[in-house]
Amino acid sequence: MIEKELKRCFPHLYDNKLIHELTKMGQIVNLPRGKIVLDLGDYIEYIPLVLDGLIKVKRKNIEGKEVFLYYLKKGESCAMTLSSCLRRQQSKIVANVLEDTKILLVPSSRIFFFMKNYTNWSEFVLKTFQDKFDDAVSAIERMSFMNLEEQVQDILNGKCIIYHSKILKLTHQSLANDLSTSRVIVSRILKKMESNGLIRLGHKEIEVYF
Repeated sequence: MIEKELKRCFPHLYDNKLIHELTKMGQIVNLPRGKIVLDLGDYIEYIPLVLDGLIKVKRKNIEGKEVFLYYLKKGESCAMTLSSCLRRQQSKIVANVLEDTKILLVPSSRIFFFMKNYTNWSEFVLKTFQDKFDDAVSAIERMSFMNLEEQVQDILNGKCIIYHSKILKLTHQSLANDLSTSRVIVSRILKKMESNGLIRLGHKEIEVYF
């Protein structure tokens, strides 16, 4: 079953010997919506390979302030987790499940073995670093160069793409957390956007028209 799932979700992992190793030592876990997969300071015991669902990855400082970095979806792994494994560091991120998610857990103790023995794994790790680095840079550019109203529109547009829907189930507070600002400010921006015909506000729901 694990081999079948890997080939379905990770076609770029083409080395059959690598697939066999991952199948032999991997464990499939189902995670419910809302679960914290990894928290700040946790020891990283497993590398997650997402088979289905959606996970949100963010940085959080000791004061509790959050910065959204990127999503993890089917066929992806977490660059920050891989980096912490390679550097033997504790987690620097918080990862929580946005939709019921299925992941394959691979022991982090095997990462150096895979890097040494499987070129295909090294290619996968490098691609993961590049893709998620690009996502993180986009998040930084949004915070650095856009005003708050533009940031709200950018985040809403990104969520529409991720969820494949123009109707988003989210609260003003969760959007404020993504932007590292207050709910009051976000609510004011959303009401302005609604008056301009860009969105429709409902109960814990936003319909996007742009």
